[in-house]
Amino acid sequence: MAEFQKEKIALFVDSQNLYYSAKMGYAAKVNYEKLLNLISGKRQLIKAYAYIVQPPDGDVKPFATSLERIGYIVKTKDVRTRADGSAKANWDMAIALDILGMIDHVDTIVLASGDGDFVPLVDFIKNKNKRVEIFSFSENTAYDLKEKADRFEPLGENVILT
Repeated sequence: MAEFQKEKIALFVDSQNLYYSAKMGYAAKVNYEKLLNLISGKRQLIKAYAYIVQPPDGDVKPFATSLERIGYIVKTKDVRTRADGSAKANWDMAIALDILGMIDHVDTIVLASGDGDFVPLVDFIKNKNKRVEIFSFSENTAYDLKEKADRFEPLGENVILT
């Protein structure tokens, strides 16, 4: 009798995207432990990455440590100030590269973000015969991202920090 193989997944959390979506929709923060449990379920979680931004006037170390304690691999990036005074801290390229590094080790890539910039990446992953799932707040998720994914799971009160 063949043993049932659990689906292998890797999770990539665009924390900045989820932060603003939760703040706008619920005036609250995301509970990352609930998010991790919701997404992994009975599947085999190979790796879970959380990408966070270090603002110039704050310390994300306590937040990063709390994420690491519940199983995330945390990556931080400083906000860059442009010549015009605006700030930028975009994780899209790094997330894409990490996904490409994991693609041959999992059955499914799970992206927790509503950013439409990931649509070409979703197409690429699917062309590699891998499943792609998007978990994000529906009202802040690009339509094309919802449509292209093999599964779109809307987030809401189920992952809000109470």
